[in-house]
Amino acid sequence: MLSLTTDAAEPTVEVVDPSVWQTVANITIATVESAEANGSLGDALAVLGSLAGCLLEWALFTDTATTSALSSCGNEITGIDTSIGPRLMAALARGVAVATSPDEADTHDETDDGTGTPTQTPGTWNGTREFVAPSAGTVTSGFGGARNHGGIDIANSLGAPIVAVADGEVINAGPAQGYGMWVRIRHDDGTITTYGHNNTNLVTVGQRVKTGQKIATIGNRGNSTGPHLHFEVETPAGYKTDPLKWLADRGVSIVGID
Repeated sequence: MLSLTTDAAEPTVEVVDPSVWQTVANITIATVESAEANGSLGDALAVLGSLAGCLLEWALFTDTATTSALSSCGNEITGIDTSIGPRLMAALARGVAVATSPDEADTHDETDDGTGTPTQTPGTWNGTREFVAPSAGTVTSGFGGARNHGGIDIANSLGAPIVAVADGEVINAGPAQGYGMWVRIRHDDGTITTYGHNNTNLVTVGQRVKTGQKIATIGNRGNSTGPHLHFEVETPAGYKTDPLKWLADRGVSIVGID
């Protein structure tokens, strides 16, 4: 919920940048590991429980199109840990993958709320960025090679989000031989992207999707040895191309698991 936002042009559509989602996950995991190491795990879990309660209230009773989780639950976030909370705030406010140190976090995206107290203003990426990564995690298999791999494999936990890398139309969604479940999207320039081994599909054929819209979740269906996303890019001319290079050419990288 922390990494969800709404589409800039269509507030009813929820979008998520997988790089921010993974950054939030990494920092939260680091919180628990740090607390376990220094003996304060109980206190850390209590604070995380408070944050979860705030997020649930935000999701159920707040206009999420106009009010972000960051602004609603900022106190709970900063209370997580004096070294980790500010990093989390900074990552969410800037909508970027690299979380900064606490000192850096205090100097960005601040406004005065009229009381002399600086407050962090959430940034927005949707509507200003044309492309995002399809998911986050560890790239376990590249393009080509001896087995002529038609895409890349990105391993992550079961249920991690898979999103549309750009605006487009869903042309396939459902069971597919070898892939278990897949989604295929034709983008506005004619490029086709494929997302395979999905646990759950969230879109249907003919549906228009936006950059960052959640279309599926990572699964382990079909010919698969563990939860991962198989991602392919097919050019408008019909040729498969290296997805990592295709993403990099558009300023996008895949954030890994710390």
